[in-house]
Amino acid sequence: MNISFMRIADYYIGIPICFIIGVMSRLIQYINPGLRREGSPKNILLIKTWGIGNIIMMLDSMRALRKNFPDARIGFVTLENNRDILEQNPYIDYKLLIDVNSFYKFILSTAGIILKMRSEGPDIVLDFDQFSRYAAILAFFSGAESSIGFYTEGQGKHYLFTHPVVYNNHQHMSATFFDIVKRLGIQSNHSEITPVPLSGREKETAEKFFKENKIANEDFLIGMHVGCGGNFPERRWPKERFAQLADVLIEKHHAKIILTGSPAEDPLVQSVLRLMKNSAVNVCGRFNIRELSAIISRCNLFFSCDTGPLHLATAMGVPVVGFFGPNTPILYGPRGRSDTIFYKKQPCSPCITNYNAKRSDCKNPVCVLDITVEEVYREVKEKYL
Repeated sequence: MNISFMRIADYYIGIPICFIIGVMSRLIQYINPGLRREGSPKNILLIKTWGIGNIIMMLDSMRALRKNFPDARIGFVTLENNRDILEQNPYIDYKLLIDVNSFYKFILSTAGIILKMRSEGPDIVLDFDQFSRYAAILAFFSGAESSIGFYTEGQGKHYLFTHPVVYNNHQHMSATFFDIVKRLGIQSNHSEITPVPLSGREKETAEKFFKENKIANEDFLIGMHVGCGGNFPERRWPKERFAQLADVLIEKHHAKIILTGSPAEDPLVQSVLRLMKNSAVNVCGRFNIRELSAIISRCNLFFSCDTGPLHLATAMGVPVVGFFGPNTPILYGPRGRSDTIFYKKQPCSPCITNYNAKRSDCKNPVCVLDITVEEVYREVKEKYL
């Protein structure tokens, strides 16, 4: 399904649905308040539909939930393409996946998930979506007695929550996600970054990759993620500049470069390789997200546009150089102490926000185009080389 269509439908159909259901629900609760179970929740359901990077930033919250409710059964509802990031996750017990490959499959999987949620019988549902009305509707029909989700101005989804939490647009999203779990009385410090859980198999896959590509432990290894997914590609730093920067790092500092990306981003990465004078390793689509985490964890430095692998590198403790413009690093920047952010903060930036469902008509992103190779190399050389 087309992302733009889904977001438009979520806005124009979702807001009135949330309002109508919310009013009816409050009326029913007023007439017949019913009984609420007391004590610690025994079955907790989390919902986060969009964004692998968002789920990575939620790891702190998931870890805190498991630590504070060790005996609870914890489930996670998300899109099918986020499956890999949740595999072997010690903080959740089960996952329910939404199929968006077609409208027909989307409707069928939504109906199936509602039935599965209700059969699980969650005590409480936590909706971490910043703007999706669809997620709030799922939370409402989960059958949970209590629900926590964001009260985001203009979104209309808060009508469906028993305990709305005011969305904070002035702090990092990892902290805002943690505001949801704080509503359960959790006060743990979320400042310690939680890594992506890996098994021995992912580490073995990474070691095999390094051996095949003659990458030794002592090599200065740099990762570069030149794409940013299908959502607003104007976030990308130009491919020509990635190629030029990679050549400088290879020629002046003997770096070895790996270029990461999804299968759909392979043509973009191939074009970067053609622009380069030197060789680099293309890993587009070769590894799942956990295997890629193991590979990135070996990098000495990771360059990325504003997208999921940036947060992946942060989670694995790798210094990140991030390029921002349409989005703000205040919310979505890397969180490591050794990271570097390039952000010009033009008067029109940020133009994609959690208030406008990350949509923009901008076709001339000067905010990222104004970032030059020379200034990036100068700062990187001074800080890391």
